[in-house]
Amino acid sequence: MACPWASRTTSPSPATGTTTASSTTRTCPGSRSMTSLRGPSRPCKRLAPSSSASCACTRWGQTPTGSTYGNPLPGFPPFPPSHHVLPHSGMAAETDRTPSPQVAQGTPTNHLNNAYYPGGSSSGPASAVSAGLIPIAVGTDAGGSVRIPATFNGIYGLKTSQHRTVFMNHTMCITGPIAATVADLTIAYRVMSQPNPDCATQGRFALSLPPAPSAKKTMGVYRDWWRHADPRVAAACDAAVDWLAAERGYEVIDISIPYLVEAQLAHGTICIAEMAEHLRRRAGGDPANWLSLVGPANRITLSVARQTPAGDYLKYNALRTLLMRHLAFLFQKHPGLLIVTPVTPLVGWPRVPGDESRGLNDANTTLRSMMYIFLANMTGTPSLSAPVGYVEPDQGEGKLSVGLLATGEWGSEEQLLSWAAETEEYLHDVYEGGRRKPDAWLDAINVAKASKD
Repeated sequence: MACPWASRTTSPSPATGTTTASSTTRTCPGSRSMTSLRGPSRPCKRLAPSSSASCACTRWGQTPTGSTYGNPLPGFPPFPPSHHVLPHSGMAAETDRTPSPQVAQGTPTNHLNNAYYPGGSSSGPASAVSAGLIPIAVGTDAGGSVRIPATFNGIYGLKTSQHRTVFMNHTMCITGPIAATVADLTIAYRVMSQPNPDCATQGRFALSLPPAPSAKKTMGVYRDWWRHADPRVAAACDAAVDWLAAERGYEVIDISIPYLVEAQLAHGTICIAEMAEHLRRRAGGDPANWLSLVGPANRITLSVARQTPAGDYLKYNALRTLLMRHLAFLFQKHPGLLIVTPVTPLVGWPRVPGDESRGLNDANTTLRSMMYIFLANMTGTPSLSAPVGYVEPDQGEGKLSVGLLATGEWGSEEQLLSWAAETEEYLHDVYEGGRRKPDAWLDAINVAKASKD
């Protein structure tokens, strides 16, 4: 994998007509060149049983509050009682909504500024990638749980079209890659999205092909939606959009999307209602005690979710249908359209004294952080978050990352990756100061080489 902090020299070759990942070469002292990556992707049978996002390599079986899952969960080994997750290594398990620090295990570190949370719920994977421990991680995204932590940690996250990488029994949630560079994100996506012949849903997807060089490039901006972002966030995103328009040939058009406030509330209700039902089914032989799988704060949230009337659930999904039809209209009217917004209106999420000892469940800030990302989950469209700048923090040391979000037509992941490569060029070569490397960044490859010497 490539060093994300090196000057970008090449981009991955398009995967046209094949199911193998393309070749890529980056130059960086101490880094190793990955020239190919082949082989069919298979759904991971050991993905963590989390309703929101999770790292596929984390060991599971016990909640952070000490309660246990059903005995046993099919496909999951018993959780060793003596096992402890290092809370600040970037490997702590996060099963709650953004950012939800866990009292028992702590919350991972935001290595850009440790006075802020790393986002969630794929906080551990994003923190580890940002720190240089790993080049690629896998998360799930039902409400920005890949894209928000990717942004807070200054890296890249891809929310794919629904079921594109693996079938998930959830109407909002997907499994997608997080990576330090666009080249690595592309490799991860192309491997993960190869058709699985054993899956009647995921296996039916055609290849996602890069756009032709002559394809029209259009970005749609809903100005009234943007104005809710922190001015520092909006300014950084505006600068990136202006450069893409001036230097990479994008036409910027004004668009509008109806019922966004109502749709976000519908998205949140659908998510927690489905989470509650999935949790109840995971309770094994004691479904009446299903709330024992979560901590006290989430017991309240999920207990409320279980009271959602079926009629309301149907109405929320009728609003989803309306949004999908509107986006289909926009994509048909403007071929190649990418809907661009900030990833989140927030300049990070600051830690507050007492959170580590008591935990945190802040639904208002959670919903605000999801103001832009929910659209792709609600409609099943692909969406990619890319860092495009940095702003001064309100506390702590270290500038915070600002991300630009692009949402494309169903199946347009390769178009989004091409767009991300252009934003990467902007951040590395145009943005003043270039890409910021965390002070605690670890050159894992050189460390591994040194251990063998």
